[in-house]
Amino acid sequence: MSLSSYKRDTLTTVRTVGSINTRGSLGSFLSGDLMFSVDIKDYEIGDKVSYFSSSAQRWFNDGVVIEISHRGLIKVGFNRQKDRTLASKSKWIGKEDAALVKRRLVDDICTDKTVSEVIKKQIDFLTSHIHTKKKAIEKLAGEIMKAKEMKTLLASELSKLEGTERLVEDLKAMEGMHLEELIQHKEIKRLKSSDKADTSVARIAESMIFALRWSLMRNPEAIDKLSSSDFSQVVEASFPSSGSGAPMYTPAHRLGDFNWKDYSPKVFKKIRQEFSGVSELQYLEMIAANQKFLE
Repeated sequence: MSLSSYKRDTLTTVRTVGSINTRGSLGSFLSGDLMFSVDIKDYEIGDKVSYFSSSAQRWFNDGVVIEISHRGLIKVGFNRQKDRTLASKSKWIGKEDAALVKRRLVDDICTDKTVSEVIKKQIDFLTSHIHTKKKAIEKLAGEIMKAKEMKTLLASELSKLEGTERLVEDLKAMEGMHLEELIQHKEIKRLKSSDKADTSVARIAESMIFALRWSLMRNPEAIDKLSSSDFSQVVEASFPSSGSGAPMYTPAHRLGDFNWKDYSPKVFKKIRQEFSGVSELQYLEMIAANQKFLE
């Protein structure tokens, strides 16, 4: 019998067949969907449901059936904010659960729904790519380490000669760049999207990360003591796709021409020295409250 021939009799609470391993399922709960067995004749796409654990403890509210498969499985989307609220009230137990509750999710960082969806797609794509290309990436990583050692040695030797300042600067600037920026190899396939807005958001996000990492490497090291003027410092740079000359020596890239303003870079470098856990992403979060950053 096809799914379309099923008629909903009454909307009943969704219950699992048997018990669910909560630790194994929590990741899928927080990602916004859950698969479990039910009698599909009782449900239609769009129905509101609630989920009960095998001990009849209610965990989720306002779930919506978003997909029904021919194997008697339904896919339910949940309100993620409520899920996190319940998690924060110790509805789940265990170290694995606690770690997931404390983790910053994409929705906490990106309030714009379109940006969140694009970043999630990129994360899913990269995760699958890394798993399928693990051996190749490990081999490439080894080659990168050797190349990095050679660049360091070469920069040291060149610095002893006259007229090699540009080469030395270029070699130093390449430290920490992405693998595809350092080695000319086959370009990784980009995400395909029929939505031009999604493509635009993804390109903007990629440009921001590229420019931020470059400007952080190029700016002078943070001084021991910061002055009030350091907090208002703005470093402007142009990133033409062909690369630029003095004074920034920006590298060539595939992101098109764009400009970048980095606010309080010395302050951030000082923070990174004091608290090694501060990342570029956290830095973006810190300066996002700055009205000028919205430019």
